[in-house]
Amino acid sequence: MSNNKCRGLFNASRHPITHSFLVIYVHCTVFEKELETVRAREELEKKRSAAEIAIRVEKLKRKIRSKKELWKK
Repeated sequence: MSNNKCRGLFNASRHPITHSFLVIYVHCTVFEKELETVRAREELEKKRSAAEIAIRVEKLKRKIRSKKELWKK
């Protein structure tokens, strides 16, 4: 076989194993990117939730302080 014919045999679009590998690789790469995005969203959600809890705690602290001041009077 000439060198050109060999190249044609292993062309990714023609060779089923290489094509399958590329498809799996692309799917894996896309999955990893999506997983990264989901993890980033989860991290942002945790931070937002923690901030909301901190705000509620501060409101409760103010409420308790104001009631303590009323009791002192």
